[in-house]
Amino acid sequence: MVVVGLTHTLQMMVEQIAELESEIARALGAHPDGAIFRAFFRSPDAVICAATLLSEIGDCRARYPHRDSIAADGGQAPVAIESGKRKGARFGRRLSRVVARAVSERPRTARRCRSRPG
Repeated sequence: MVVVGLTHTLQMMVEQIAELESEIARALGAHPDGAIFRAFFRSPDAVICAATLLSEIGDCRARYPHRDSIAADGGQAPVAIESGKRKGARFGRRLSRVVARAVSERPRTARRCRSRPG
């Protein structure tokens, strides 16, 4: 009896999540830059990642003038370190966890897209 109730609740939650994802996909498609952000991700399932990245970056293009600045903010680009005679590089600390998660999801969605038959 408990299992049937939990299964029913889970089924309702999955339906609500699917409905919200389709609503997000429609909103992303209606945005003027929606196609640009969807192009970052090969998988059609990556609507949430594209919408997350769009919501974080927004319409302020001056905030990220180049793709390297997005990667740096997400902790994906090397940062030069110089101190006296020593020079080196390291990956920057993730300044924005939201951007970092969306940027790091990109290779995973590409891998999933390639592994699909068809």
